[in-house]
Amino acid sequence: MQTTVQVNPLYTTNNYDAHTAGWYVTSPNNSNLALRVQNTNLNIDGEIRLYNNSSLSGPTGPSVFQGYDGASWLNFNALTGPTGPAGLSFNNLVEFINTISFGGSSYNVTFGNIFITNIIDPAQGMSTVYARSLCAGDVPIASGDIIPSMQIMQNSEIITLISKPIPYQWDFSTDAMITKYKSGSSDSVFKASGDVSKWLVKTGYNIVKGTAVRIVNNGSGNSTSITIIPMLYSSTTHINPFANPANVIGIALENASGGNSCLVCTKGVTTVLCTSNTSLDFVPTSSLSVVGLPGLVGCDGGIFCNSMKPVDEYIRAGFFLESDSDSLSIAGSGQYVLFNVDIQLSSG
Repeated sequence: MQTTVQVNPLYTTNNYDAHTAGWYVTSPNNSNLALRVQNTNLNIDGEIRLYNNSSLSGPTGPSVFQGYDGASWLNFNALTGPTGPAGLSFNNLVEFINTISFGGSSYNVTFGNIFITNIIDPAQGMSTVYARSLCAGDVPIASGDIIPSMQIMQNSEIITLISKPIPYQWDFSTDAMITKYKSGSSDSVFKASGDVSKWLVKTGYNIVKGTAVRIVNNGSGNSTSITIIPMLYSSTTHINPFANPANVIGIALENASGGNSCLVCTKGVTTVLCTSNTSLDFVPTSSLSVVGLPGLVGCDGGIFCNSMKPVDEYIRAGFFLESDSDSLSIAGSGQYVLFNVDIQLSSG
């Protein structure tokens, strides 16, 4: 029986394609042949076909090439195929363990690694992956009590870490050099060890670092806000907190103008700016013979040392933490001295 070679439909009249299976010549007078198959149901061993059943491929889906193995049609393109044997289960090969019971000494690290195990080899049998657990550390406080630093909570999806408030304990037992805690005129923000809070400066006022500040209101009605201004008073009048407020809250740690924020040390160790601008009730001195002499608030908010106990009321800002050395008076006007802030309004 003679084999018929079809012509490529591109070269037929009107490019008509009858979709006939068989051999095709790629172009007239060309020796290149191509074998074409179409849909068939002869079910002969080794038979191949282009299957275009819409229930398989969908109305717009592609046709698939299939081959018949004597029992069933198999897809050439492996969109679907025979179900192979089940593979090895990852759950049966690898075991994850949180090392909560391992204990051991802790050490500081820059980055914490959750997994302890770096390499597993399921081919060698059961592999165990050890993972570090999260643990809240305990912190000793000044009272002698030991409190947890964090609360750890979890559900089926997340672990929540809740930081618990811890009373801070300043440590002056090591490296307590004056130079470590003291600031100078070139420092934009003075160092402070103790209680520090941030306040808004009232419009129209300028605050100088190292001087005392007090609380006032800014605005009126529902727009009233709490602000701070310099602690200023006249050099020709007595301090009278019942007529003129003297509610000093602390020492400013930075220069600030109205409408801006300002850090204030309300209690603790910081640097103060000394002054000789005082009222007629005081006899200021620049001499600090011993550590611990009281520092009073001057008319411009600066701090000074008085030569004797005042007769009338005064504002004690705290006490000096430096004393004179080598005949050098360190509390002169415009000088910076390390100071312990402890605000009190006192009577003579």
